[in-house]
Amino acid sequence: MNKIFISTIVHRQEKCIGIAFDLKSNSSIDRAVRNLPNRKYSNSKKLWYLPYRDDYKDYLVTYFNQLDIADVNVDGEDVCIKNNKKSNAAEKGQELQVKLKIDKDNLRIFVDHGYFPKLYGRLMYTKKGTWLEKQKNWLFPGNNEVYLELIDILKRTNCTYEVEFIEDKPVQKQESSDSNYLEDILNAEERGLFKTFVQTLQLKRMSPLTIRTYKKYFALFLIDNRGKAIPELSYRELYTYIKKKSGELTDTPFRQLIAAIKFYYENTLDKDRMFFNVKINTQLSFAMVHVPFLVITGIIESISSIADRMLLFLYFHGNFGFKEICELPSDAESLFTRSYRLPGQSEKSLNYFKALYNEFCDKFAPRNKLWEENQNEYSEQRIQEKLYRIMQHYRLEHLYKMNYKYILDCSELSSMTKSMYLGAFMRFIKYFNYKHPVFIANEDIRDYLLLHREKSTSSQDNMISAFKFFFERVHDNQISTSCILRPRRKHFLPDYFSQEELAAIIGVTTNLKHKLMLSIAYCAGLRRSEIKNLQVKNIDLKKNLIFIKDSKGGKDRYSLFSVELHHLFKNYLLEYQPVKYLFEGPEKGRQYSASSMANVLKSAAKRAGIKRRVYLHMLRHSFATHLLEQGHDIRYVQELLGHHSIKTTQRYTHVVNDALTTVISPLNHLVNTYRTGFRNKSSP
Repeated sequence: MNKIFISTIVHRQEKCIGIAFDLKSNSSIDRAVRNLPNRKYSNSKKLWYLPYRDDYKDYLVTYFNQLDIADVNVDGEDVCIKNNKKSNAAEKGQELQVKLKIDKDNLRIFVDHGYFPKLYGRLMYTKKGTWLEKQKNWLFPGNNEVYLELIDILKRTNCTYEVEFIEDKPVQKQESSDSNYLEDILNAEERGLFKTFVQTLQLKRMSPLTIRTYKKYFALFLIDNRGKAIPELSYRELYTYIKKKSGELTDTPFRQLIAAIKFYYENTLDKDRMFFNVKINTQLSFAMVHVPFLVITGIIESISSIADRMLLFLYFHGNFGFKEICELPSDAESLFTRSYRLPGQSEKSLNYFKALYNEFCDKFAPRNKLWEENQNEYSEQRIQEKLYRIMQHYRLEHLYKMNYKYILDCSELSSMTKSMYLGAFMRFIKYFNYKHPVFIANEDIRDYLLLHREKSTSSQDNMISAFKFFFERVHDNQISTSCILRPRRKHFLPDYFSQEELAAIIGVTTNLKHKLMLSIAYCAGLRRSEIKNLQVKNIDLKKNLIFIKDSKGGKDRYSLFSVELHHLFKNYLLEYQPVKYLFEGPEKGRQYSASSMANVLKSAAKRAGIKRRVYLHMLRHSFATHLLEQGHDIRYVQELLGHHSIKTTQRYTHVVNDALTTVISPLNHLVNTYRTGFRNKSSP
């Protein structure tokens, strides 16, 4: 038997566990080592290594002992293998009973066996099965070839086996065939719609699980609306149907039904995006953000009222709810050492609370409850209103901001949306002199929006969305539709560079980093954030593709990389040697700033003689426009740009419309036919 040498080593200034052996790479030991989690190979030391752990001796000895393929030497000493007696009985001729459980419906084979390292090792080296740690058995694919191989292994290891067939429970069988049952009862017309829907799912490269789920709920939708013209259903009819199903389905199936319906109308029929404002979101709470001790004391030290300081400390640092504050007893000096615990429980915060408490008692002398007036305890509503008045009176902007940022972080919104909502709402509160939103009326919101009518439609739309989020979802205050009206969206054609302008911009750019940045932005049609987040590993020079990870809408996609950029790309890597991101700022590992990228393009356009306003997104517009001008299919352009709806991509078709170049103005005919005073062929 061969030997494995295990010892502690220092690799790259870190303590590790080295594993060395003198066998070829295709050996059983090599395969066993490769199966270890977190293992890596060191070319300099010519051995495998693992992150250091205190129990590495017991861990590795037990691991190799179970496989029974080698002797183990740890730190220069041969280790006696434990529990050998358990396996000797089976190896010396005593038969081990093994049970094969065959699931014919799901094509699976389960192998149950007792403690037998040799059998465990042989089953592992087939590389066809999975060890289920919780069930303590093996799972193999249920085909005839695997079954015969398992029988052969059991015979060679002197095991007797018993075969058992698993039958699914009736309920499980019904659940697994649910979607098939729905598909079977569709009529001829519905089958045609269903087939088109499935083809679109496959075209969009949805996962098998998503396809299965969407098929089930779309079939349910077709059956429920049998007799209606499905493609012609109005938004109101769809909304009525969805609202009805909200009372019949639980949260997850209800969301899946909405997703299937939206996918059909938005992707299969290319209709406008639809939003179903059915209340399935959980209510968000204004409270319970934890403010660190140094921050809260820095805020409340300037407040003269001891009651106000006590309330702010209990609510924001102690994280007491309004009900808990009302129920606090008058003898609360040892509150955080008796019944409650402060976050962190530092000595400073405990002493600070005791000083607050003593000063509070000297002034108010509470008898039964800490918060009372004329021996009557405060109600929850009164405590809540008092806290909001304090925040308004002292204009505690920092506490507002921390609270709302915490609420946004708990929501499902994207990081960009969170940032926009927070900025818009903080400007709104500042305008009303930090009055708490629960005291702001609908008419005040309307007047504020009217003051900002001169702003762009996107800014107004963002403000309205922020107000609806905070007032309706956080403070449970519905805004009247008469007080809030979204502006009409304006439709602008995308501005882009001609190929001559782009050639001039790239030609005058001599800086290696700037030249590659502008070239990649145009070559792949990237957004500004996608350029910032691009990493060296995302570029595949063999396939000439760029992988864009987690772009707008939380989607991954591939875009184009030109073979003409290979030389420039390699020279850039040699000169700048980026650590993490492809384009980094002065500090290694930090992204290149968005403002710097914009200034690079503006400076290059100015040197190229372009006098109009330019911005970075024009490179993306140019990418899409030039592809369509070259005759590429709009569906491919949509995928490369990462657009959710093809209607977004169709904007570029208006830019490259051939009809505009072939239609002649009627003024030409007028001038050529009649005397108008213009110089033409008929006039001298």
